[in-house]
Amino acid sequence: MLCENCKKNLATTYVKTITNGEVREMRLCDECAGSFQGFSFFSDGFGLDNILASLMGQYAPARNTPEAETSCPVCGSTLSDISEYGRVGCANCYDAFYEELMPYIRRIHGSAVHVGRIPKRITPSPKKRIRELENELAQAVAAQEYERAAVIRDELKKLKEGEEK
Repeated sequence: MLCENCKKNLATTYVKTITNGEVREMRLCDECAGSFQGFSFFSDGFGLDNILASLMGQYAPARNTPEAETSCPVCGSTLSDISEYGRVGCANCYDAFYEELMPYIRRIHGSAVHVGRIPKRITPSPKKRIRELENELAQAVAAQEYERAAVIRDELKKLKEGEEK
């Protein structure tokens, strides 16, 4: 779809304004969106790639001077780089900047623990399986399903013995 303002470029931004109950919808290209009145965030290069960067920049704690700022020992990314680009440099950045990143991860995802599906080819860790079995055992006892609880107890005992070895 072409930009409704210049009618030349491809429309990449959708703007919907409601003023005194009047709804106005526009599809604009990047250039026209940058000069659109009343929305200064378009001039800053608004886009999906910049959302996380803008969130972190808006709420990021005061940063150290560049000389004193810590960096990831593997890729060399700094917290300023992560805030600016909205993504970490490597997997080790999560360890290097754990304390700084966790509040943002919790706010964005609602949790810092993965609760989604696990592919079948990946076996869960023994500790996770033990936690699952302990929960199942508690539920079975609460529901007075003692035969099922005994089976779960035996499996839990085997896992705990295997973990100690």
